[in-house]
Amino acid sequence: MAYERQRRGGRKVVALECWVEGVSQRVSMRLSDISVGGGYIDTPAQVERDDRIQVTFVLDGQELRCGARVAHVQPTIGFGFAFLEDGVTDEDRLAIERFVDPPAS
Repeated sequence: MAYERQRRGGRKVVALECWVEGVSQRVSMRLSDISVGGGYIDTPAQVERDDRIQVTFVLDGQELRCGARVAHVQPTIGFGFAFLEDGVTDEDRLAIERFVDPPAS
């Protein structure tokens, strides 16, 4: 089964509201950084490493819905996730790449 790509390129600090399917608690969640390979969500929600989730967020006016797996957990603080290779459409991946590393003008 294909899991995420290895982390490459930079990460960008953000403060975006997000929604996560696969997490049963109804608590606040904020995407606090993002890269082409994944991101980090600030939340007290309880998750387990390797849980499969769907992360939905709006990036530059475009709603992205991405399949991921929980990569590491900081209980009551948040968790890092890695996008699944087959969990992100080409269009969404391109939007993330452009956001994280915008083309030079």
